[in-house]
Amino acid sequence: MSSSFLDKLLFNYLHLPPNSLPSLSSLLLFYLLLELVFALGLHVVIKTKMQELQPAPPYVYMSSNDPVRSKDYIQKILTRIETVHKSRSSEAVKDFLSGWCFDAPFSDIKRDNIAEFLSWCMFNLPPSAVSRTQGLEISDVISYLKERHGVEFSAGHNEEVRCVKLSLEPVEYLPRPLLCYVGVFFLEKLMQYTFCMMGFSMKTTKTGLSYWFRPSSTASPSSSDPLLFFHGIAPGGPLFYAPMLFSSGGILADSDRACYLFSNPAVTMCCHLIPPTEEETIAGVLEAVYHHTPDRKLVIAGHSLGSCSVTWLARAIPHLVSTVLLVDPVTLFLSHPAVAVNFVYK
Repeated sequence: MSSSFLDKLLFNYLHLPPNSLPSLSSLLLFYLLLELVFALGLHVVIKTKMQELQPAPPYVYMSSNDPVRSKDYIQKILTRIETVHKSRSSEAVKDFLSGWCFDAPFSDIKRDNIAEFLSWCMFNLPPSAVSRTQGLEISDVISYLKERHGVEFSAGHNEEVRCVKLSLEPVEYLPRPLLCYVGVFFLEKLMQYTFCMMGFSMKTTKTGLSYWFRPSSTASPSSSDPLLFFHGIAPGGPLFYAPMLFSSGGILADSDRACYLFSNPAVTMCCHLIPPTEEETIAGVLEAVYHHTPDRKLVIAGHSLGSCSVTWLARAIPHLVSTVLLVDPVTLFLSHPAVAVNFVYK
């Protein structure tokens, strides 16, 4: 292209009539209107759909899918604390309960405060909605605390003490500009191009679970067990895990291993707000592996929040799992108050 043509093009651009291009103020006003519409729409969704209370799944033991009584599950947690701390189990239990009350001094926690906490963690209900039978189970746990650990509470309710009730409290959110979500959109496009170039293809199960799949480079029965990976909270989903998974020495550096990278859009900073349930996750995973790698043992791995999906699978299909890999897991400490408080409230 000749320099004279470029000179003419630049001259014509600089001498355009003032009204031929949108002014900067017009563009800014248009952008602000978009941000306003987006913020209002998100606010409506959060204040309506996201505030609907959902029934809690039943408690089950890791070794079985059979439901158990809520008080037995709570006592199992207390027994774990006793086992870990041994000689100071009473103080450890007090610290545990204080943590679920936002680190309130134990002396300030009354019996009805603990009953309120137990109503939530045992039955996902406020105290006013607890049935007589459920109330007796709560009383049994409070009696167990006294008899087993020497932990007693004064009668009454301290209005200044607040306890954690994750699934009963309103969903709070911190708005992000629309540009943030536009940026995440382009990250997802980058992820698509990156994984396609690495031999992956995008799939979606009947339950709506999406995943990236790369087959093994060989069909040999001696090839490595397929890997199922579940990411944690991360913009763009599995994209930022690529260096860990595929770098030299990474667990997927060997192309002999088939790989599934499962995506949870609800924790990737996109506008998909409804996460898959445990049942949907398990059904989707089984559909995927039976379609691509039937009759093979599985290596299941998860980072942070993704470790919860790994736990679901380890409990539901132990006969199909050869190895469990947890990276910075939260699933091992879900009964620890610091996880809930730091994760949701801070």
